[in-house]
Amino acid sequence: MIINTPIDTDIQKEMNRGRNETRIAEVYDNLENIDNKWAGLKSIIKINRKVTKKAGESEETAYFISSLPATTSAKIFNDAIRSHWSIENSLHYTKDKTFKEDESKIKSRNAPENISVFRNIVLNIFRNNGWSNMAQAIRLVPNDIEKLFELILA
Repeated sequence: MIINTPIDTDIQKEMNRGRNETRIAEVYDNLENIDNKWAGLKSIIKINRKVTKKAGESEETAYFISSLPATTSAKIFNDAIRSHWSIENSLHYTKDKTFKEDESKIKSRNAPENISVFRNIVLNIFRNNGWSNMAQAIRLVPNDIEKLFELILA
């Protein structure tokens, strides 16, 4: 638990898709009770995220560790963490909505992971060939073997 005062704080507010989001990043340098196994650890970052939408309000707090010095701007940490989750969320959203991955009945052994790898390959092939709308790409290409080979070999 972080007890001391943050070295730096950054507050970012954003309105997106009908919801208000506030992210507060705080950077700490109090590493007193941290195990020596974490050699190179120089800062602890606390992110508090509050989302308000029509359905209500949610709030979560997450902690991160970094080898960057605690004098690194809280804005840099806030932006980097937001960017990382943006990539993760957009990939999951695409795989779930386009491929209905969460509804998949494929559950045994290594099959779910193997199918996920194939889906990632398909997404990368389409993106490398200029497609931004994956649902449209999948509708227009699936039965055209020549087009598929053309995309793979491009």
